[in-house]
Amino acid sequence: MAWLVETTNRTNEKLAESEAPEAIDTFIPRGFVLVPIEVQNLASLDSIVGQFGVVDLYAEDKTLPVGRGLKLVRSPRDPSQFAVMVSESDSRTIVKHGQKPFHVTVQNPNQVKSEVQTKTQSTKIIWEN
Repeated sequence: MAWLVETTNRTNEKLAESEAPEAIDTFIPRGFVLVPIEVQNLASLDSIVGQFGVVDLYAEDKTLPVGRGLKLVRSPRDPSQFAVMVSESDSRTIVKHGQKPFHVTVQNPNQVKSEVQTKTQSTKIIWEN
């Protein structure tokens, strides 16, 4: 009987190890990084997006997107945490705007190409005399 209990415990340990979520960093392509983000509309996003998605990120003012068509990844270890995959050079822009939660909109993954907005649109002022 003791042998059966010991064998069962070892089998359960192996199953628990095999069911443990993989480290997501093993899936990052060369030249890209995952930038963890806080999501302002988390409850809505949580009900729409599964493990992966394609999204636009809006900063606090929500007028212009910080990034469009970005790959969104849900953390396998904490499903309430998300990250976006961007090129290493674009990661600075996301981090710069990421001091407050982003508003996230979900896009069709087959229609949108990824881009990070590096410049803001300038305002043109015309003076009349």
